[in-house]
Amino acid sequence: MRISKIENIHSNTCYNQKNTSSSFKGTASPEFVKYVNELRGDCLQIVPKRSAKFINNVCDNIINKAQRVMKNCFPQESVLSVDTTKSPTEDFIVYSNKVLKKYIPEDYRACCIGKKEYATNINRLIKLRRAIFDDYFADASNKDYAKVFGLADYLKSCNIYNESFSKDCIPIFEFYYDKINILKSETNADKHCLLKTQNDYAKILSDLKEIG
Repeated sequence: MRISKIENIHSNTCYNQKNTSSSFKGTASPEFVKYVNELRGDCLQIVPKRSAKFINNVCDNIINKAQRVMKNCFPQESVLSVDTTKSPTEDFIVYSNKVLKKYIPEDYRACCIGKKEYATNINRLIKLRRAIFDDYFADASNKDYAKVFGLADYLKSCNIYNESFSKDCIPIFEFYYDKINILKSETNADKHCLLKTQNDYAKILSDLKEIG
């Protein structure tokens, strides 16, 4: 991962435009795609043939949306996946950033979907679509912010320096600083939650630079 120096971090023009890079792409994992396709198959077994096109369109749209948002709106090492092992009754859609996970290990698991033994396949599909098209991605980006802001604020208040934490996190939040408007349009976030602003990201970048 490339580390770029931030100049004039306190100003409104603190983001260095040269840091925009196509290498910063999140991923909708093969496990997530497989999960959607398995749910597609379960639904196609129970719906009338005339509804097959509708089911296929819904599942294709879920996969395409997840892949596009992860690629365009989430930083490198960010992964959208599925955890089917944590609960005997529910599957979890999980988001994590591998870099941040070194410091704050828990995944983000806002969306839970009943296993096929405990919920109808159509209801499972409806819940998954609602998560991907409504608030999941906005909440996931806020979770990244909250994790790092809390730790950075603690380190700063205690006058503790952590160069590796600072250098690991700065590129992530430079990315978010530049992509927040794209994320807002993709998630329709204003209807569901308040996304962080560029001012919020400028503040966290300032804190990270100070403790680095």
